[in-house]
Amino acid sequence: MSPNPPAGTPAVPATLRFRRDAEVGILGLARPEKRNALDDATVLGIHTLFSAPPEAIRAALRQAQGDGGSSSTSWTSCAWRTVSSTFLRA
Repeated sequence: MSPNPPAGTPAVPATLRFRRDAEVGILGLARPEKRNALDDATVLGIHTLFSAPPEAIRAALRQAQGDGGSSSTSWTSCAWRTVSSTFLRA
């Protein structure tokens, strides 16, 4: 994935990669050392990206870097909160 997102793409954290293939946005999870588990910064980056997606994106695909395809929450890297607020935070 390109480290330089397409023009008009909101800033995302280093744990995400975004590229575009025609009308498809391809979002990559880039935390292979943590099996691509989601932390607060990554969830906020996903929320930011999809709150104002680049123009002409009509579909999105999520992929993961490395061997781990997980996208579960990394409990050790999230601020303390209740379970329900963790899943409803975005």
